[in-house]
Amino acid sequence: AYSGKDVSYGTTKTVTVGVPTILSAKKSGESITLKWAQQSNTVYYRIYAKAPGDAEYTKVATITNPKTTSYTFKQLSAQGTQIKVRAFYTSNGKTTYATTPLYTVK
Repeated sequence: AYSGKDVSYGTTKTVTVGVPTILSAKKSGESITLKWAQQSNTVYYRIYAKAPGDAEYTKVATITNPKTTSYTFKQLSAQGTQIKVRAFYTSNGKTTYATTPLYTVK
């Protein structure tokens, strides 16, 4: 877990946020279902993917229910595609995130 201190207006508030961990990735044909552990204090998640040869990640989905801990990619068959999940949280009016280690499609 990450524990950060947000300082504003002379007050300090400590917010603990877990770094998302990918628990499983189940591939079926051209689909892959990614599951991660629910994180405390998370407001929403964003899923990003980068195909081999791409310079940057593309936002694939925003999961607005913080209790949702899975996402199914459809038409994802490119071996070597990298996927990451970001857990976003808000503290003192500022939004920040923690990111999973990368998952690479095999």
